[in-house]
Amino acid sequence: MTQPLPLRAPRTLAAPRTPRVPRPRPFALSALLWVAALSVCAPAHGVEPIPAAHAKALDGIPQDPPTKELLGVAEEFVGKHYLAGDEWNMELFKPHVTDLGGAYVGVGSDQSYLFMGWQKPEIVVQMDYDPWVVHVHKAYHLIFREATTPEAFLGWWSKAKAKELKTLLRTKLPKEGQSETIRVLWWAKGNIRARLQRLRRAMSKRKVPCFLNDQAQYTFVRDMILAGRVKTVSANLLDDEGVQGIGAALKQIGVPVRLLYLSNAETYWKYSDQFRKNMWSLPHDAKSVVLRTTGSWSINKDYRYYVQPIALYHDWLKRKWVYKVHMMIKRRKLEGPKDVEIGVLNRKVEDVEARRAKRRKRRARKRRSKK
Repeated sequence: MTQPLPLRAPRTLAAPRTPRVPRPRPFALSALLWVAALSVCAPAHGVEPIPAAHAKALDGIPQDPPTKELLGVAEEFVGKHYLAGDEWNMELFKPHVTDLGGAYVGVGSDQSYLFMGWQKPEIVVQMDYDPWVVHVHKAYHLIFREATTPEAFLGWWSKAKAKELKTLLRTKLPKEGQSETIRVLWWAKGNIRARLQRLRRAMSKRKVPCFLNDQAQYTFVRDMILAGRVKTVSANLLDDEGVQGIGAALKQIGVPVRLLYLSNAETYWKYSDQFRKNMWSLPHDAKSVVLRTTGSWSINKDYRYYVQPIALYHDWLKRKWVYKVHMMIKRRKLEGPKDVEIGVLNRKVEDVEARRAKRRKRRARKRRSKK
């Protein structure tokens, strides 16, 4: 709120004099014009349009071909499209990512927009191996461009605006791939609407600002999209082009990955050599973290949430004996439906290896003593 100006005692005014009009100075005048131009062109919330060289680097990221099979944590989940998130306590990550800056790289659909509002990144690369998720992001971006408030954004997903939404997509989406985007969105629209509404209620109840209930965060996310700083690519964590292309582009731009979001993708498979190379290709610094979830649905209808410094993650991946994500995690027993774990994985792989070596020695001594 604007503070009132302090009151001053009245003073006696002297007789007015004819003011002396100074001659304009060319340098001063040009400086004033330059400042005025900047004030007109400056975008809201400090989100500058992406430089042409940076946009070219992002546009040059190679795309991986569509996957032949959608994987899952179990056989019954193979082939399933995840076009709306099902992690219900994402705010547990917020203290670990607030104002990290840098670049965001992550899989999934709506999760990236939550993280954007908290992280305040300079560059966002949304990636997924499911082409349907890429189509959903195209619709998201278009709706963000049209809606200036969270309420208007949510309104576009309502049943009442279904006809208007389809007209918008047909009018403003590029012709290439347009029909596929509309088909995918119509298949998933009900789940997306339910997800966004539930997220908004939950975040509001927990007093957690996010892009769905906070105008400033919504405006930041929207400005990032308008500024060309959000890029969606078809990239497979196990393939050999997309992720490495993201790393090369960010190195060219000079922005480290401060937030790498993998959801529960690592639980689908064992670490391959290509996956390790992909992770090592992403530039990072001392502030960089990887966020992941692992399933605990049978206990709390949700996940376990984990934060790990990327530098430590890379050290673990250098060990061939580390072939599953669970080998890095020391899990505690969940106490019931309301127990949701948030863990910071700070264990060094060298310390774990030292303990493993001691155990091997003890076992060897026991075997020798039995002979």
